[in-house]
Amino acid sequence: MNARLILVVLLIISVCGCIHMEKIPLELKFIAQKERGCIIPDGIQRIAIMGLQNLTEEKVANEKISGLLSSEIMKLNRYSLIERIQLEKVMKELALGMSGVIRDDQIQQAGKLLGAQAIIVGEVTNYVHKVENIPYEYESKGAGILPLPPEEEADIIVPSEKHRYMVEKYFCAIGFNLRMVDIETGKIIWAKEVSRSFSCREGEYDIHSVDYIMDKLVKASVEEAAWELHGQ
Repeated sequence: MNARLILVVLLIISVCGCIHMEKIPLELKFIAQKERGCIIPDGIQRIAIMGLQNLTEEKVANEKISGLLSSEIMKLNRYSLIERIQLEKVMKELALGMSGVIRDDQIQQAGKLLGAQAIIVGEVTNYVHKVENIPYEYESKGAGILPLPPEEEADIIVPSEKHRYMVEKYFCAIGFNLRMVDIETGKIIWAKEVSRSFSCREGEYDIHSVDYIMDKLVKASVEEAAWELHGQ
């Protein structure tokens, strides 16, 4: 009896969990593939992520992507990342400014000063998140045939009805290019271009904020890039 009661409780908890589970569209997730697109040489272990060049109107787009990229690379347990304090010292020495954007002819020099075996550089090419109000229309089927009291001669047919109101439409897009440069040879040993976008209207998913969509889209995009850096 106790075992049967426990089983019923577990089933109820399971069903409730499924009901309240957050619905995230597949476009906002990164699904790992069986094969990675790039194999990084085993000798590359100590790397630095220099400031990405921001080509968008979003002021902190490059910082968001760089920060997430650092976190995802650390999760791989393969690389040793140069700390930010060291990066700032080198940026001052090379007069790069707060953006940290480095020219191609400065990469090897920066790498040697940092003691890095490779440096990741790149550009943020697209970073858009916007909301607009759009008209939305749907047609209710009506209640069908409603029975009348006995003294009436016929039933009333309830017609369908059109409803129109304004809803929010969310649109987000992200795009960036990354390159890993071998400090010893100066050659690019890995490159990745990522471009993703997603749009939906209010109520279409369990989504009620454009910022939520953008955070998910950026995270999935960075995970896609970091996946290849695992190497094997």
